[in-house]
Amino acid sequence: LEPGYASSIEAILTQKIDFSAENTPEFDLIKGRLLEKSQKKPNDYVYTEMLIWLFTQKKQFNTALVQAQALDKREKGGGRRVFELGTMCVQNKAYDVARKAFQYIVDLGDDKPLFLDAEFALLNARYLEITQSRNFGADELNATIAAYEQMLLKVGKSRNSIRLISELAHIQAYYGNQ
Repeated sequence: LEPGYASSIEAILTQKIDFSAENTPEFDLIKGRLLEKSQKKPNDYVYTEMLIWLFTQKKQFNTALVQAQALDKREKGGGRRVFELGTMCVQNKAYDVARKAFQYIVDLGDDKPLFLDAEFALLNARYLEITQSRNFGADELNATIAAYEQMLLKVGKSRNSIRLISELAHIQAYYGNQ
C-alpha cells in the first residue's frame, strides 16, 4: 500500500462504514486486516497510521494511543503523532486519553522538541477536564494546582504565561475554594 493512497482509502471507508454503530462486520474485517498487515510489515508505517485513523473514527482513543505510541517508538518520531492524537482527544473531550498522550511526550525528556508544548497541552487538558467535564477529586485538583504552580516557576510570570496564570486562578477560585 502506497502512503499516498491512504487518504483516498480513508475517504472511501468513511462512506462505506457506519462508525457510529457498535461493532460492524466491515469494521472488524478492516481492523483485522490492518492489524495483520502492520504485524507482518512493521516497517511499513502506513498500516499502523490507518489503524490509528480507524480507531479514532470509532472514538476508541485508548486503542489509537497504544498504536500511536508503538509507531512513535518504531520510527523514533519524538511524539509528533502522539501529540496530534492528544490534540484530537482534547477536541473530542477524551481528556483522560489526552493527558496520557501528552504525558508520554513529557516522559520522552526535556530535550525533545515537543516537550514544552506537551507540558502546556497537559495542563490545558487538566484544566478542561476540571472546568468542562467537572470530573475530578480533591487529589486531582490539588495535583493540577501544583502542576500549574510548578510550570509557572519554570517559565516565570510574564505576558507569555498569562493564560497559565488565568487558568490557575480560575481553578483555584471556582473549584479549589481559594
